[in-house]
Amino acid sequence: MKVLIFTSQFFEIGGIERLAVELAIDLNKRGVHTDLLSMYSDNLPNVKEKTNELLALGIPNIYFLGLEVHPKPIEILKGSIRLNKLVRKNKYNIVETSALTPIVISSLGLPFCKRLIKRFKSLVLITIELSY
Repeated sequence: MKVLIFTSQFFEIGGIERLAVELAIDLNKRGVHTDLLSMYSDNLPNVKEKTNELLALGIPNIYFLGLEVHPKPIEILKGSIRLNKLVRKNKYNIVETSALTPIVISSLGLPFCKRLIKRFKSLVLITIELSY
């Protein structure tokens, strides 16, 4: 089984980001291949240092969609296409996300992974949105 955890970012840890990172680390310790995806670019401050830290903690791969902070609707659509390609290339069974923009991007991009759905009988999108 392969899992992709898709979060807005992981280099400035807040509640959602902390849960995403801890889940990725723990699943990998338990033998479940789990990668991390940030919707932003890898050229933002502190990203390279945090990426190296997470790789050292056992997360096999960290990917970036390369979107700007506060992306425009057309960029969100482009991000959904990039997500689709990443999921198809790596044959993920589960995509987990917990933030609004990654949920929108996943909802747009994942229904078109027909070959994966046909091959594995399912592709699961798990979303958790907390409202206060």
